[in-house]
Amino acid sequence: MINIEKYINLKSYSDSPGWLGFYERKCRFSSKLVDESINVFMANFKKYLNDTIIYSSLICFCLNNNIPSKYRLLLNLGCLKLYSDCKDCEYSTPQRFNMKEFLFSDYNLLTNLSYIVMKNNGDIAGHCFFILKELSLLVYPHDDTGFGFIAMDGKLSSYLIVKKFLQNLNNNKFNHQIINI
Repeated sequence: MINIEKYINLKSYSDSPGWLGFYERKCRFSSKLVDESINVFMANFKKYLNDTIIYSSLICFCLNNNIPSKYRLLLNLGCLKLYSDCKDCEYSTPQRFNMKEFLFSDYNLLTNLSYIVMKNNGDIAGHCFFILKELSLLVYPHDDTGFGFIAMDGKLSSYLIVKKFLQNLNNNKFNHQIINI
């Protein structure tokens, strides 16, 4: 298990030592923009996703009889926990770094995790990260309808891939920020 605590500042991801940048929606929230954000990310990073490790401490505050369908798969896989099932377990304090590690199984898992984080209306808490091992890159979906990027080492190639991706985004729909090296 990778100790990702040394790479991430949980109080402010952008203050993490290897933080490279992020993108977010430019306009008002829409489900269509969530889908587009995830599709753009997947299309550009798909070739690097096969060796992905997922870290999640996500908790759902839904009632057992009112669980959205997108959450059910994640609950079954253990990537998401119901708060009512874990009041006394490590998931009960999502601010703390109590992550569970999951190996990449398919693109739907990453898509669904990204979707629930981006579309969060207050019923989800915790943290979710994807480690793209080939790039030594930590990626996080966020509720401003985008992704952030943290380098796990000083590889210039990872920075250049992220920089090119962010610069090629549709500027009518997404804002982006990248550090200069």
